[in-house]
Amino acid sequence: AAMMKVKEYTNKLDYIFISHTQPISGAGKVDFIGDNVYSGLARKMGLIERKNVDLRNHPQVIDLSFQHHKIHAACGFYRSGWDNAVAVIVDGAGSSTHMGDDNYMWEVESIIDCSYPTNLKTLYKHSGCSTMPIINNYDPDTNSEYLGEEGTHESVVSGNAGIVKLYEAVTEYCGFSGIEAGKTMGLFPYGKPNNNIPPLFCEDSKFDTKLTNKNIVTPRYPATAIINSNQYDALSDNPGDSEDATLMQNRRDLAYALQTQTQEKVLQLILKASKISGKKKVVFSGGYALNCVANYYFLDRLSEMGIELYVEPISNDGGTAIGAALWGFYQISKSMEKLNGRDIYLGFKYDYTDHYIETLAEKYGAVVEDATDDLAIELMTNKNIVACFQGRSENGPRALGNRSLMFDPTFKDGKDFVN
Repeated sequence: AAMMKVKEYTNKLDYIFISHTQPISGAGKVDFIGDNVYSGLARKMGLIERKNVDLRNHPQVIDLSFQHHKIHAACGFYRSGWDNAVAVIVDGAGSSTHMGDDNYMWEVESIIDCSYPTNLKTLYKHSGCSTMPIINNYDPDTNSEYLGEEGTHESVVSGNAGIVKLYEAVTEYCGFSGIEAGKTMGLFPYGKPNNNIPPLFCEDSKFDTKLTNKNIVTPRYPATAIINSNQYDALSDNPGDSEDATLMQNRRDLAYALQTQTQEKVLQLILKASKISGKKKVVFSGGYALNCVANYYFLDRLSEMGIELYVEPISNDGGTAIGAALWGFYQISKSMEKLNGRDIYLGFKYDYTDHYIETLAEKYGAVVEDATDDLAIELMTNKNIVACFQGRSENGPRALGNRSLMFDPTFKDGKDFVN
């Protein structure tokens, strides 16, 4: 759909930079010809060259999917308006590295030094995997696929799946689906410290560190506690099929422990980023950057230390499309012109006349009034749903004012009522 929209603006594209959750080689191929679905569609639409090119490796279509954390960093850095910064990426699972047989490890947390025009240098990376025996025999000299970097950086390989996956695991344990981590964040203030809940992060057990001319690899295991309801009494009472787990105090206390421990872990990562890079401007992106409770915590703590934090609003995987396009543009152009684009209202704007609105309202028996904050509050406190529709639509997974459905959350079962 996005590529179809391109035709409204231009009939030709110089380059297409692809951001995907997997390399485009695994995203399907066009029958008979064998090129990937992106270049195949663009070629058929006439957006890129159609003749005398290798269809399976089209020179105008460049895949950046294998550098997932770097394109998260690119999105935040270029939009931050800063000349130099260090990016902290805390993500569910970024790019993977094949470790032999059916074993892979996935990047989960990264620190990336950023400067114009295209300098995105990894300083630290934590990757998670499930099979430690392979990691024990891991030889960075022979596995250049994982390195992907020039110079030296710290690389931690562990048997845990990272901060975000821990958050998702607890989210599922609290009765939600893994992608509903925002609900666990919302459950956090109802909890309290609970000594029966063990630390969710354990001390790392380190294996021998191997220093090469390219990389520092430190395999560690274990680093995250396994949530097991049989392990301790606090969480042993599993809810029935019809019971709301969010009303159980132990789930609320677990959400409290999760939020406070993970945000402290991320804070330490931000401080590490500032220390090893020597920079006081920090860009934050990846899935955990959607945790607004933690972001306010970071802003409060970091301001005391003179560290500026820019949290990328489009920090979900949708932002990697912007990051890939911007990083690709600077790689081709070598431009030193700084982009200052923190605006998130990047979508479409619809202009409706007063006459159109009044005619439509009359058709459905609705009343037209001037919108004010007081009127919106009055409507919501009387158990009405208020839809906000104004200006350009916002980009990113958060409703930030221009396209919002609002309802008073103090009403019980409000979510069901709105839905």
